[in-house]
Amino acid sequence: MEPIYTPISYQSIYRKEDVAVPVSVNEQRLDDNSIVIYPNPATDQLNVRFNNSIDEGSWEVLNLQGQIIARGQFSAAPNASLTIDLENMEAGYYLLKVSAGNESQTHKFVKR
Repeated sequence: MEPIYTPISYQSIYRKEDVAVPVSVNEQRLDDNSIVIYPNPATDQLNVRFNNSIDEGSWEVLNLQGQIIARGQFSAAPNASLTIDLENMEAGYYLLKVSAGNESQTHKFVKR
């Protein structure tokens, strides 16, 4: 992967598609269809729908620097939902990480 240099700052910039950042060596992913987030982009709240049975777990909203902005716990049944309050967050790009046991799934979303 070749870095792209900007004439103004001469910093290396990589396309996000070329960079993979592992969260954990032993982390396993939840089924790709098990969690749906909406709306995206979001304004005041983000809805999370669980399509499969997930007994309990946790969620974290992270900024793109990896800092945890918000977190919480949940108990879910099939087709249950969770609402995350985004009202006090600044506009920008965020990650929602949902974990259950030793499995997790991360979704990108935009807060307007």
